[in-house]
Amino acid sequence: MSETMTLSDTILADDSTGNACSFTVAESAVDAVINTLRSETDPTNPPADTDPLLQVDRGMAIIGSAQKLFSNILAHRMASLGRQHNSLLPINKLPTELVAQILSLAIFSQTWRISTLSTLASVCVRWWGIIINTPSFWAVAKMGEKPDLAAKKSRDRSLVVEIIDGSHRHWEMKQFADVVGPQVHRWRFVYLRSPYIRDLFGYLGGPLPLLEELAIGLANRRLFEERPTHLLSLGHAPRLRHLHLDQVSMDWDAVARMSLKTLSLLSLYHRIPRMAQLHQILVSNAQLTNLKLMNLPDLIGAEAFNADPTHLSNLREVVIQDTGVHTIVGLAKTLQAPRLSLLNLAIGIRPDFGVSCFRCILRPGPKDSLLPSTIRNLGLQTVYVKITFTDFKLSDQSTFDKSSGRLFIEIQGILGSEPLLLLGPPDRGYDVDLDVSECVLRDDELARVLGLIDPSCLRIGRHHLPSVMKVLPKAPTSSGAPWFCPNLKVLRVTTVAVDPNETARVLRARNGLGQTESPAGRSKLSIYDGNGRVFDPNSMSFKSKSRHSHGPPRPQN
Repeated sequence: MSETMTLSDTILADDSTGNACSFTVAESAVDAVINTLRSETDPTNPPADTDPLLQVDRGMAIIGSAQKLFSNILAHRMASLGRQHNSLLPINKLPTELVAQILSLAIFSQTWRISTLSTLASVCVRWWGIIINTPSFWAVAKMGEKPDLAAKKSRDRSLVVEIIDGSHRHWEMKQFADVVGPQVHRWRFVYLRSPYIRDLFGYLGGPLPLLEELAIGLANRRLFEERPTHLLSLGHAPRLRHLHLDQVSMDWDAVARMSLKTLSLLSLYHRIPRMAQLHQILVSNAQLTNLKLMNLPDLIGAEAFNADPTHLSNLREVVIQDTGVHTIVGLAKTLQAPRLSLLNLAIGIRPDFGVSCFRCILRPGPKDSLLPSTIRNLGLQTVYVKITFTDFKLSDQSTFDKSSGRLFIEIQGILGSEPLLLLGPPDRGYDVDLDVSECVLRDDELARVLGLIDPSCLRIGRHHLPSVMKVLPKAPTSSGAPWFCPNLKVLRVTTVAVDPNETARVLRARNGLGQTESPAGRSKLSIYDGNGRVFDPNSMSFKSKSRHSHGPPRPQN
């Protein structure tokens, strides 16, 4: 074995020597404390003939006392050093107000819970003091989260009152109401979903000076339980801006006198507003930004509803789903929202499947109605529309892929062409690529709809080829009268062979003898087959497009 020590051996030896020295010093200190405790416990030396077992027991008791003493001293020293450590952390060098703001971001960035406050308060004494003495941290009275503590600690701050799961029992609701009810003058944001919401109706009927948002709904505990509609008599709430009702009805004339920014009506089965009342609510609330209607039957008076356009300059989002068809159509045609950026219209299959759901549409809606406004606000130049035997689809992608693109609307269970009139008049500000190749419409119905919406591209099949070829070449009968579909640039014929002579005749009549320039009063028309070949009237045959020719519009990126 080598006589020279390696570096690691030297380090280990030094470490062992240091530990031995520390142990010796600690042992001496412990002996001194034990001797002191022994002298205080038994100042006189015990006689030599004392029972040895008694001496051992006395020694164990003294050592136990020393151990407890050392433990308390060390714990006190460790706590003191811990506080000193926390005080030197960068976050605790910040002003108290700034630390409180950071803690508020942590508290309210997740689902608010008392346990979150307890966890943060246990970090250090400073955080504990900040959390205990900041009323806004406690201003959420939530079912199952010690609402009594929230009502007390929040002092005079405005309250958020919240019941969201609906799985509680009636006695729990009564206890909750007894705690938060007397604080109704502090309610600011109220979110209630419970089978027993009527227990709070009495408080909501009084003055609500701070209330800004009310979302209240009935939670049915059984799947097939009857769904009543409760009537809420809301007290004076001058600051209320957001109202969400689910199976809860109100005095609709009173709602029309509010100044709402958000209105949601869901699953109303009784005491439903009339169409005229809903229209008055929308007219009166000019600051409305969000409108949501779901699971509503047709409102009384919706079928024959006819009103002047309602201009809502602040409306941004509209969601209407599973609602009566006449109600949807009436709103879609009447409302004008130039800033609309989100439109969600959904209509399910109707029992009377053989009857068109849109017979009430007699003319296109104005260019500022819901759908045209949304399309323009998205910056789209062309939308792709397809109607089949049962569906109406609209998208900014010709593939109608829901996962891509910025706009997709689908109406199921619809027969006929009337949904096309929701696209607006010809001066709507965008082009329509219309595909009717998979549906069968009457000749007069197709001609009427095409004349009203004036598409830039039309895709037809064998059913509509004769009627379209018949109306396209007709010149206006009077001076100044428009051509039929003057904006039509592309006619794409699919799944059918065309008559070359008739096709050449249509193009010559539509475009004039020379095809180098666009004819007056109408766009230059090109006809394509299903393979993308363009028809040449000179050779009376379809030819592949040249590199510089203009084909049908391509999907936008």
